[in-house]
Amino acid sequence: PTNKLVYQYAYDGKLEWLKNHFGDNFFDSINIIKGKKEEYCTGKNCVLIDDRKDLCEDWVTAGGIAICHQDIVSTIEQLNEIIFKYEEWK
Repeated sequence: PTNKLVYQYAYDGKLEWLKNHFGDNFFDSINIIKGKKEEYCTGKNCVLIDDRKDLCEDWVTAGGIAICHQDIVSTIEQLNEIIFKYEEWK
C-alpha cells in the first residue's frame, strides 16, 4: 500500500477507536484534525493523542494539551480527566 493509503487507515482507525470508547456523541464537541505537524491546531483546549513523545512535547510547547499514548487504559483515563475539566471550563 502507498503511504497515503496507510495514513488513511491509521486515521480511520483512530476515529473508530474514539467512537468505540466514547460513543458517537463524543464527536459533537471535538474536531478531529489530520495533517502535517505544521497544520496542527494548538492552543487552549486543543488535545493531541499520539504515541510520539516529541510530537506531544511540541504540542504542549505550542500551548496545547497532549496525551502520550502508551496503553489504552491510561489514555482513556487521561482523556476522561481532560473532558471533565473541559466541562468545568464551559
